[in-house]
Amino acid sequence: MKIALLSVALMTSSSALGATLTDMVNHLGKYLYELKLLDRPAFKQRVTRMLGQSYYTLLIRSTQVQGPLGGTRALVYFSGIEAYNGVDSVAVVVYDMTRDAMNVWLKINGRLLSFEERPFVNTSLFPKDLNDAMQGLYRY
Repeated sequence: MKIALLSVALMTSSSALGATLTDMVNHLGKYLYELKLLDRPAFKQRVTRMLGQSYYTLLIRSTQVQGPLGGTRALVYFSGIEAYNGVDSVAVVVYDMTRDAMNVWLKINGRLLSFEERPFVNTSLFPKDLNDAMQGLYRY
């Protein structure tokens, strides 16, 4: 199956998008449902502005089953899949703390969508678990 890739870059000032999310690093290893991260006003406002409401809804659906919040000194990330539809509904969210920039990848029905606040991602620097999650976007 071929995957169509749609990439959207938003070159807006992230400070205009609400509070920064650097406190996410304090919650590494916890799950999104424990943190209620997707409902936090700073996160929801920022990601909704980047994705739009309909894609934010797809992000919520694509994180019904999720891994814990992972991270390094510079990146915080999480991934998830839709329950009972993990092959076709996958999400990966990466937040670069040093640049205060976020990227979201959604795979919906074989179509890969990429949203960026500003281009920053060098996936060769991703830790193994994040690379594994990214590979899940390109499988099947």
